[in-house]
Amino acid sequence: MEDTVLELIAVAEDRGQPSKSSTATVVVALRTISLTPSITFERPVYNFSVAENKPEGTVVGRVIAVTGESSVQVNYTLLSHTDFFSVDNQGRISVLQILDKEMQEWYTIAVEAVDSRIPPITAIAMVTVQVEDVNEAPVFNKTSYSAKIFSIAPYKHPVVQVKATDPDAGDVGELEYSLEEDSSLFDVEPSTGQVYVVSVLGQGGQVTLHLMAADPQGLTATTKVEVTVLPSSSSDVMTISVNHPASSVEKKVPQVEEALGKALGMTVTVISIAAVHNVQGRSPRSEEKTYISFIALDSNQAIVPSEQVRSKLESENEEVTAQLEIVFGSGLELLTPTKRWSSL
Repeated sequence: MEDTVLELIAVAEDRGQPSKSSTATVVVALRTISLTPSITFERPVYNFSVAENKPEGTVVGRVIAVTGESSVQVNYTLLSHTDFFSVDNQGRISVLQILDKEMQEWYTIAVEAVDSRIPPITAIAMVTVQVEDVNEAPVFNKTSYSAKIFSIAPYKHPVVQVKATDPDAGDVGELEYSLEEDSSLFDVEPSTGQVYVVSVLGQGGQVTLHLMAADPQGLTATTKVEVTVLPSSSSDVMTISVNHPASSVEKKVPQVEEALGKALGMTVTVISIAAVHNVQGRSPRSEEKTYISFIALDSNQAIVPSEQVRSKLESENEEVTAQLEIVFGSGLELLTPTKRWSSL
């Protein structure tokens, strides 16, 4: 029952001849008073949703508590997730910061209503907020990449691998990489982001590439790759051989470069890996030979002549072998330009 106002007309009449009378208006306010004061929410549970990335202050929904008395005021308070949401004195719930579905999709919030009576009466409702997905563009891990290669690098020689991530849940691994503009020098693997050589023979200087990552919905991100091509010739290349399959050596190229560099006191870059089959030797393992071709740079990043590298390989043969054994294990058979096969 609601509060009601009644308007009555009162008449006073005497007994004279003739009778005289007078009227008056009487206003009666009927106030509803609950014998058992209470406060209740219109619903015990509320379900709201909001799109991710909505700005601070976005209203996700409203809760309403009733007391049965219009003169009684209600104040609302959040009992949980107060770092993400707020509630005003009208029961409107708003976001305090941008929400991310990939971080958290569901929030369950307890809302307390307290009335103005003395002593106050309280009620609690549960509010569930779902953060809805919004497609977001990919993001590259770096704004730019850089790499150095030699002009004699063969086709498919890896240059640098770019990496982008998709903020949207469930789209991991679905990005496609491409060059913004076709290049006769380089290309990129669409699924992995590995930039590789097409042909840089005779080239030198810096080449700038712009790469793009696209998600399944067509949103894209771009990054820059600066490639420095160092002029070189086949005479700069030094080749050694180890008794391990090419597939195993290819997986360990960074470790091989580090091991050779440490032993020779140079910076080593592997140019190519080539398998050799059906080679006769003193041990069964000699049938699994792999040629490792590389170029060495000095401390000034200048190419070291092959004759100097050859001399260093000879003088530091034991150290070279020891460092490569760390990579490939004991039993390594190493062939250098100045040394025949040796079993260790």
